[in-house]
Amino acid sequence: MPPSDPNAEVQEIPGYKLVYVNGACPRNYRVYKAHSMIRVIFQHITHWSNGVDFLRYAEPVDAAVGLDEFLKVARVSTTASEQPPTEEELLDKEFDSLTNDEWERLKRYVPQAKHLVAA
Repeated sequence: MPPSDPNAEVQEIPGYKLVYVNGACPRNYRVYKAHSMIRVIFQHITHWSNGVDFLRYAEPVDAAVGLDEFLKVARVSTTASEQPPTEEELLDKEFDSLTNDEWERLKRYVPQAKHLVAA
């Protein structure tokens, strides 16, 4: 349920909107930032948590900010270390999932014969 739904239970906190999803203890809230859901945080009896950094937060805004910061760092490290797949790896993917660039790479790809033995 998006925060714009008239039946949504929404909490506004600085920079975020929390939309109640379900649960009693913990209560589950979707965290929205600039109209996009970033993930879920949890309201326990004594604290809030976000499920990614294993910390306990006193306030929902702290759990949301901790979640957001964790995801930013995860995206940066993934983007920095991510290498494009090799042609051999592309051959293992489903054809429907290949991008145009990946198709073009495969069109130009010439496999190298390795360890061939004459029969």
